[in-house]
Amino acid sequence: MRALRWHGTRRAEVADDVAMPRVEEPRDAVVRVVRSAICGTDLHPYRGEIDGFPAGTVTGHEFTGVVEETGPEVRGLRAGDRVVASDIIACGHCRSCRHGWHYQCDRVGLFGYATVVGTRAYAGGHAEFVRVPFADTVLFPIPDDVGDERALFVGDVLATGYACAVGAGVRPGDTVAVVGCGPVGLLALEVAWLLGAARVLAVDPLESRRKLAAERGAYPVPA
Repeated sequence: MRALRWHGTRRAEVADDVAMPRVEEPRDAVVRVVRSAICGTDLHPYRGEIDGFPAGTVTGHEFTGVVEETGPEVRGLRAGDRVVASDIIACGHCRSCRHGWHYQCDRVGLFGYATVVGTRAYAGGHAEFVRVPFADTVLFPIPDDVGDERALFVGDVLATGYACAVGAGVRPGDTVAVVGCGPVGLLALEVAWLLGAARVLAVDPLESRRKLAAERGAYPVPA
């Protein structure tokens, strides 16, 4: 299959001969990738900003797709389901997962990044197919009325913006400052409105980003 592989600072190439993934563990699924995104985090190894990143890694941790195959212990998913993947690979059963702390899972990993973040390497979603461990924890069905490009935001960018707004304790009537209005910041801004913020300040040095924030009702503030 085809996949994007990282080979060093500012060296990434599409390979046509990458082995097809397969179900290796009972809770695995194989997903045919329909859409994938390039996260700012994907650019860190590309720019040489992370040490210890193994050459040949298939990158990408934001993707949607269709379930092709599931292991015998996967619950709630079947072949043909449209799904979006969480950026975090977590078992869903350990003490940390039961408390909602998936980043601290005993077996945590990250697609295309696991040798840095987790316990083993997992090929990422910049590929035609991807193996998804703990599929019934990591994959989420996409409703029929939601397109793949919209669903793509859920696995990381929207989830991060949501966590920022909720973690900040935004309440009805609050004035909220969002510092940095890239994709995550803009979605944090949207979530702040949903949580009842009365006023949102969009702080960013780039006029283009401040303009996007203003179109969403925020008050632009040059940084």
